[in-house]
Amino acid sequence: GAQVTMCDLTATDLSYAVTSAFYCGKLVLACSTYDGGLFPTMKAFLDHLQTKEFRNRRIGLMENGSWAPAAARLMRAELEKMKELRLCETDVSLRGALNQTSEAQMDALVAELCAE
Repeated sequence: GAQVTMCDLTATDLSYAVTSAFYCGKLVLACSTYDGGLFPTMKAFLDHLQTKEFRNRRIGLMENGSWAPAAARLMRAELEKMKELRLCETDVSLRGALNQTSEAQMDALVAELCAE
């Protein structure tokens, strides 16, 4: 099996989350859309990764939003500013709860991450 580390950015010190990211070759970043943007702690996390020149990782994205979810697109834009990151083509989009569509997206994301 794979070792998994999960960080709740609302309850975990940012320095721990950033350090943990550097120990992982693959990450899945999940964020809710917040006032049309990224949740503030995710934005701060991504800013810290960029400052620390985070690179050479495979990253999958998940978003949640009851109307007009935009977090995956916004995280992708932030991550594309960084060098040598490989972003998965599949994004998982939840609209408040898991459904058949988002479950299929999750399966596709897992397949993409495990292909490498």
